[in-house]
Amino acid sequence: MDTLQCAFPFGAHRVDRLFGRLSCLLACQTPARIESLRDHIMSDESTLARQLREAIEGSDRTLHQLANESKVSYSQVYRFAKGERSLTLEAASALADVLGLALRPIRRAKK
Repeated sequence: MDTLQCAFPFGAHRVDRLFGRLSCLLACQTPARIESLRDHIMSDESTLARQLREAIEGSDRTLHQLANESKVSYSQVYRFAKGERSLTLEAASALADVLGLALRPIRRAKK
């Protein structure tokens, strides 16, 4: 059986070894613990992603329209809107442009 290789800037890592370790870690967890971990990961979503999802939900455009106008695949837009995946910076930027969103610094009170 061939081993898949992934190249990273700091060296090559074996995908089979990584998945083997992840599978082992997950096998040791109870279903309730796995659900808890999933909920925790989903709740720690970045503010930027949350704002983008809220803008998508509040938009008067369909997901198909957003995908066409932003030139991001419908599959990516759909899965992101449903919370199933993240987006690349380029895709998020294209969607933000279509939705009229801009990234600005938050002014914080000095301590």
